[in-house]
Parts: sequence; structure tokens; C-alpha cells
Amino acid sequence: MSDLTELATALPEWATAIASQLDNKQLKKVNRTLAMEMRAVNRERIRAQTDPDGSDFVDPLKASNNPMFRELTKARHLKFNATSRHAQIGFEGSAAKIARIHHEGQRSTVRPDSSKKFPYPKRELIGISRADRHIIIRVLRESLTAD
Repeated sequence: MSDLTELATALPEWATAIASQLDNKQLKKVNRTLAMEMRAVNRERIRAQTDPDGSDFVDPLKASNNPMFRELTKARHLKFNATSRHAQIGFEGSAAKIARIHHEGQRSTVRPDSSKKFPYPKRELIGISRADRHIIIRVLRESLTAD
């Protein structure tokens, strides 16, 4: 799974101060809500085939009628985890391997039985956009008014 380490730089100072005043139970609840929201946002972004910065994914080498990453957006592949210390979204198992190859733009085989490796263009599957920062702030504000 990919830890949302960009979160600290995405939040204004007041939001970080508010989060530091919550107890562990409240933090876990906030982080769970945040992880679910970010998973939904990233799922829609992957379905739309855009990077967090809004640019379109690089087209695949071989044209297909099926959209890329159709299976990766399903809940059984795109997981979230939340504790009082962190909110995390990412892929697990073989889906994580496929996602990492595309996310980092690595070289890999197309089929498991092939030895020929192809370069995959970088497609940022999970990240925090400018709009996502507003979601994070909204979740924090809602957590304050809910108590």
C-alpha cells in the first residue's frame, strides 16, 4: 500500500494543529473517513484515466476498446487502511505489482510466460491533487462539528 505522505504538506498549519488535539479514537475515525474518501476520489480518477495533476494517461502501445485498469478500481484490489496514526490507500497482491509497474513507468513482461520486457509509460495512479486537499480539509472540519 502507498502511504499518503504528501498529506502533511497538503494541509494548512491550522488543520495539523486540530488533528494533533484529537484523541486516538477520533483520529482513527477521521483517518478512516479520509481513507475512504481518497479511495473513492482516486478510483474515479483512475476510471477517467487521468493523473492527479489532471493530465490524461499516456495511451497504451496497443489500442483496445477496453479502458486501462478496469479491474484495479474494484474494491478487492484498491484497499484502504486507517489507524489513529495514518490513513493509507493502495493495491495489494498481484494488483500491486501491476499498479507499481504503471505508476513508476517500469519495464515488464506483458505476459507471465514471456521473457521480452516492454517499457511502460509512467501513469500516476494514486496521488493527492489540489482538489483532494479541499476534501481533506472538509473531512477535518466535519470531524470537529460531529463531536
